[in-house]
Amino acid sequence: MKKALFFMLSSLVEDIMPKNYYCGNLEAVEIDQWVFDDLLKMLLPEIHHKLNDVFQGNQKHGYLINWFLCIFVNIFPYHTTLRVWDALLIDGSDVLFRVALAYLQIIKEELMRISQI
Repeated sequence: MKKALFFMLSSLVEDIMPKNYYCGNLEAVEIDQWVFDDLLKMLLPEIHHKLNDVFQGNQKHGYLINWFLCIFVNIFPYHTTLRVWDALLIDGSDVLFRVALAYLQIIKEELMRISQI
């Protein structure tokens, strides 16, 4: 069992996630943050504007590093996380963007009530 888990994790890191996602200066994660910011601006402009107001440019993407690197493990309940991972294994790393956008849409009302962090 341990061997199978190791190979699954190895495949996830080496084959499914973007190249060099978990090494060095995290450049690939930073690129994904900017791509996500463009998607958010285009698809959920109200939320994009609100997050810009709240963060005021400081660590605007700080939450995304946690979400993307941990693949939502620390965000969702166990069974939801397993569904995200299933989709990730089947559809690839684009799932990160879809899940993040969907989650922000789900918590939109709560986000709109935040005045500062």
